Amino acid sequence: MDGVDKILDAKERQRKEREDLIEQRKQKELDRIAQTTAADDSIDSSTDGEGKNIVDLDSSFEHEMNFTSETDVVLQRDLITPTSSAALRMGLSTRQHTVMLASFVNSVSGSTLSNVTLSVGSVHQKRSKEIERIAKEVRQSYIPPRHGTIHFDSKIFSMRGGLKEDRVAIVFSPPPKILSICSVLSSSGLAQKDACIQALTEWNLQDNVVAAVYDTTASNSGAYNGATVLLEQELGHPLLNCPCRRHIAECHIKRTQKKLGGPTTGPTYKLFSRFKDDYNSFQPLISPEEYQTLDYDELNPFMTSQANEVKEWAGNCLKNDVFPREDYKELCELMAVFLGADLSTNQFKIRRPGADHHARFMAKAIYYLKIHLLQKLFHLRPKEVKEVKRMAIYIAVFYGKYFLQSSLTSSAPSNDLRFLCFMHQYSLVDKEAAKETIHSINLHLDYLTQELVPLALFDPNLTDEDKNKLAHTLISTSRPTEFAVGKPKPPTINWRPDDQPTLSDLIGERSWLLFHLLKLNKRQEWMMVPCNLWIHFEDFRVAKEFVDSLITVNDCAERGIKLIGDYKDSCFDKKERESLAQLVEQHRSNFSISNMSKEAMEML
Repeated sequence: MDGVDKILDAKERQRKEREDLIEQRKQKELDRIAQTTAADDSIDSSTDGEGKNIVDLDSSFEHEMNFTSETDVVLQRDLITPTSSAALRMGLSTRQHTVMLASFVNSVSGSTLSNVTLSVGSVHQKRSKEIERIAKEVRQSYIPPRHGTIHFDSKIFSMRGGLKEDRVAIVFSPPPKILSICSVLSSSGLAQKDACIQALTEWNLQDNVVAAVYDTTASNSGAYNGATVLLEQELGHPLLNCPCRRHIAECHIKRTQKKLGGPTTGPTYKLFSRFKDDYNSFQPLISPEEYQTLDYDELNPFMTSQANEVKEWAGNCLKNDVFPREDYKELCELMAVFLGADLSTNQFKIRRPGADHHARFMAKAIYYLKIHLLQKLFHLRPKEVKEVKRMAIYIAVFYGKYFLQSSLTSSAPSNDLRFLCFMHQYSLVDKEAAKETIHSINLHLDYLTQELVPLALFDPNLTDEDKNKLAHTLISTSRPTEFAVGKPKPPTINWRPDDQPTLSDLIGERSWLLFHLLKLNKRQEWMMVPCNLWIHFEDFRVAKEFVDSLITVNDCAERGIKLIGDYKDSCFDKKERESLAQLVEQHRSNFSISNMSKEAMEML
């Protein structure tokens, strides 16, 4: 055995010894809890109700100060079960939960710890029972949609003892419902497929799933070993393949920024980090007079028209308060101010720079617009001035609106085709930026495939002329009786300035897949009449209801990943961890900690 092999062998022995030690500690803790629980139960059962004092094995809290009042309060014996859901949701450990209850009991006049069941062991036992009870209730009461979508996402977590573990969050919608947060051997397509099949089987949803939403990684979207293709093969029927639209949009700006600003070597971008670090030095000097906005005199007619259109759109969005999240609203405000809108009545002010790492969707867009607006106060090198200007124009005039509309499912085909056409026109202004974006779009034409183009039939922003043309083309296309599984083939889009492509050019036989999955097997006669009459047809209403409820962003699966991170060390048992996710999700849906009014707290 040579030196390298000896080193590797030693590392392997150390790893196994560490894992064995962790398992021993776990078993020792579980044995101690079991002994404490058994002792506590024996004390409870020996109570004869004749005034004998009960001494809890863990009742060292009796020495805390007792508060007195004029009237004694009689507490129920079991305080653990009613408070378990809130304690688990807030991430309290077994001991923390015990301490809180003991403090409460000691503060109530006329009550002592001998009047209630309370010990670390009993808290652990009753919490476990409550987790299983609520998880069972959730599964039994769940009413799935007739036609639903499976969302999944995976991440590697660092567990106790330094061990790494791959976890998959699986969600079913609409509305989003966590099915599983299981552990897998790896994040490969096969492992994620197996996890999805297991979750669908446990919840009896194999016949309800008609679409899959996932991140744009190869393990999810691969043509041969991707999780979605393998999932279709296992289910025995094709699905609507819907990559997360926010991830697609992120790919566009990432490639463009890399082309204009150069590659990065760390988790953050140096220009953004410098701006964030220097912000405090010039924050007192920030005022609307210092903003460096877009100079319309430098724009050609096409760019001027597009900038004015986006400015009006952003103003209407802010006026109607359409964005539920503050970071989306912040991006829209920055776009509007950069394009020359007056937001003084909205009390607009530039917010302190936040996270600047690559994983945050809007970091690049928000930072470039802020830096351009404040470049009179923040020193930029000549090369950076050019980079910031090009990126700010690209974001404000084209990319920002495209990203903020990424959650509009029915508008996805038309938005993608329009964005592609804009980039071809923008290539006459900034060839490098436009060419890189066009290349990225051509790699992500998922919503312009034959299978997903029919979503545009239900787009409220599409003109009646385009809808009628799209429907006429589809009804004139032969409908297959069967559909093979497999990754959709990307379309070939030939760009010509004098003859721009339309959505109806992308219709094909597989465009009937949506109606096949929804079991709308009759002849779709509504496609033969003007679009203003479609609402009178039952099949159209069924399809429209599904498309309107179809979520094509993977936020719900990412929230599942966040839940895993928050509670990954709360339970040793894997099955109990799964059940804990159901309890936390239910508690969050019933009670929001952002609302702490008396009326809201009465619901706890």
